[in-house]
Amino acid sequence: MKCLPDPDLMWFNDEERIQPSEKYVIEGERGFQRLTIECLGIRDQGTWRCIAVNSYGQAMTTCQLTVLGKLFLDAALQSFLRTFCESCGSLEMPPLSVLV
Repeated sequence: MKCLPDPDLMWFNDEERIQPSEKYVIEGERGFQRLTIECLGIRDQGTWRCIAVNSYGQAMTTCQLTVLGKLFLDAALQSFLRTFCESCGSLEMPPLSVLV
């Protein structure tokens, strides 16, 4: 989300407010953030929301996250995928779905 004046952003998984941690990495400035979920697991599935609040009101975006299985990538493969995505002009790795 991007709006002016810069909003305060809050992240939620279902009704649980997400705080920055080793698992939930929130990066960016006050008005522009990205949430990265480390070691994605079945407990992370659900309805994710980002709520932006400023003096003009609030806005919200949602998405449904479904975890199909566990995917373990070693550090070298993660680095390769990140470099590949950056060379293609993408700022984020593409979604990966694996059934196990």
